[in-house]
Amino acid sequence: MAAIDRIAETCSERDLQPGETFVIDHSKWLLFRCPRTGRECQIALSPQRNANGASWRWDGNAEAPTVEPSINCGGCGWHGWVRSGEFVGA
Repeated sequence: MAAIDRIAETCSERDLQPGETFVIDHSKWLLFRCPRTGRECQIALSPQRNANGASWRWDGNAEAPTVEPSINCGGCGWHGWVRSGEFVGA
């Protein structure tokens, strides 16, 4: 299980530090390491939206975050969920 490593004032893609899995930017963005490639990915947390209009809900749990709906990582094609701090493949 992975917890939120850090809550940042601002961040952008490529801001994850070595060893970090999840970073929240002021409850607007979630940065995470793709479980397939280790690449840094970013999704918008509701009510914030990605450029294509998509957004996800974070349950607010920093110790064992859950994000809904599922994530489809455009860079590598990984599809799955973050549930209680774990990546779960679809």
